[in-house]
Amino acid sequence: MVLSEPSTFVNTTVTIPFYYKIEDTGGTTVTYWVKGNEVPAGGELNNNSISPEVSVYGEYENNLGGGLKVNLGGCIWSFAGYGKTWIRPEPRILISQILQDQKALKLGFSIANQGVHRLSSVNANLPGDIWFPTGGEIRPQRTMQITGGFYQPWKKGLEFSMELYLKSFDGITDLTGQDENDYGPRYWERMLAQGTGRAYGIEFLLMKKIGRFNGMAGYTLSRSDRNIADINFGENYPFRWDRRHKISFQGVYALQKNWTIQFSGVWMTGNAVTVPTGQYLSADGMLVLDYDAKNNFRMPIYSRFDFGFTKKLKPYLRRPYNSYYGVNVYNIAARNNPLLVRVDQPAGQAVQAFGISYFPFIPSGFYRIVF
Repeated sequence: MVLSEPSTFVNTTVTIPFYYKIEDTGGTTVTYWVKGNEVPAGGELNNNSISPEVSVYGEYENNLGGGLKVNLGGCIWSFAGYGKTWIRPEPRILISQILQDQKALKLGFSIANQGVHRLSSVNANLPGDIWFPTGGEIRPQRTMQITGGFYQPWKKGLEFSMELYLKSFDGITDLTGQDENDYGPRYWERMLAQGTGRAYGIEFLLMKKIGRFNGMAGYTLSRSDRNIADINFGENYPFRWDRRHKISFQGVYALQKNWTIQFSGVWMTGNAVTVPTGQYLSADGMLVLDYDAKNNFRMPIYSRFDFGFTKKLKPYLRRPYNSYYGVNVYNIAARNNPLLVRVDQPAGQAVQAFGISYFPFIPSGFYRIVF
């Protein structure tokens, strides 16, 4: 780094005196202005990026007779990132066969690409998502998916379905843990690593569509992991949203002609998070936390129940619209489901991890007009 004499930085919107000019002489020269830890308006322009994405799509469907239907689709996908343009095909095929008594089998295969990468962070006060564009050393993500399903209608409006799925990912991204200056040019390329991933599982779903009560209930058994050479010593590790078991239900019940109640619930395996497993003193006497693996701990089981009601207003009036009001309560039992883990290190004590949760329950009301 080369630090110049104090000067005045002027742009079209603001004048800020006594800023220092810094030139990065490591390979490429980039000029920007800083004062201590502050960055003036316009300093973030170092990382402005314009990345157009264009796709051309076509589809063909044919009923071959005997209840057999084939749907073929294809897409030419392109993404212009920093310094490079990617063009990739995205084929898709869906085959369905109607069996006796309206049973059905379905098979599917597809390939998809994505030029913008999503990173989920749980280290801040609230979980958040950050999106980074493909370009430079970051390649697009590619997903290949294979699915197979079975569908069977039963009496009294009941329907049962089962689906198997397998996904493979290439170009998946994750944080290496290395901190970078947010105002340095293309800083995210030094914070990210890429690798492969997979997700697979089986889902069971039961639905009811007729009568005063309508609803659905489902169970999912699944797994999702990642493999990135620069993370977890190159070994597979569970993805944050890897959940072995998930049970969910939701329903709507008509108490009267103009009153309905709605409810839903979910019970599932907790998220995978990273917590320290040891500590040691560095050469300069600083206490350092040690981590044996990525996502090495499971949050407690997540469960929630929501409840609400809806009332139709003045149903006896003849008018070109209907109006409704209602109340919903999210997590009505006020169960504390931790969203993230905070690690504390009290003086002279062992490292302690605490689960942090927000808003034990959230009530809400609404007024709706339907034309």
